[in-house]
Amino acid sequence: MDGFYAGVEKSVKGRFGPRFAFAKNGESRTIPINKEKLWGALEAQMARSNSEWVFTLNDNVTRYKSFRTAFETACRNAKLTGVTPYVLRHTFASRLAMAGVDLRTIQDLGGWKSLKMVERYSHLSPGHKAEAVEKISNHFPTIFTTSENQDSEQPL
Repeated sequence: MDGFYAGVEKSVKGRFGPRFAFAKNGESRTIPINKEKLWGALEAQMARSNSEWVFTLNDNVTRYKSFRTAFETACRNAKLTGVTPYVLRHTFASRLAMAGVDLRTIQDLGGWKSLKMVERYSHLSPGHKAEAVEKISNHFPTIFTTSENQDSEQPL
């Protein structure tokens, strides 16, 4: 992650979002964030910053240049182990998939170049898979399709 930095711009087309300037693929992108969950925290931080960036060094102007240091400090303070930006990215993709977000949108939000990579990194939890299988009982009256009930079954 050397040379990798991230920041949250105060305004990105009217939305807040982390901007990854030197992401793994070398391209810059902005990702929208959930206003309901993070808006208050960002507003408080924004008020302290005298910069286009929300998160700045102690001078309230200069953005962080090393994402690694800030991230590792935050994980240590939160007593999190084994968490990396890549773990968060994969968790993000998995949770979007389990929430029913289409793969093309997940691909765009995660910055993957192909749907094959989205499929590799978005994993469904065992609980989510179990819930999916349970949905069958809500739609079909019998365990097996028989000639008697075949015409009455409705597609999912």
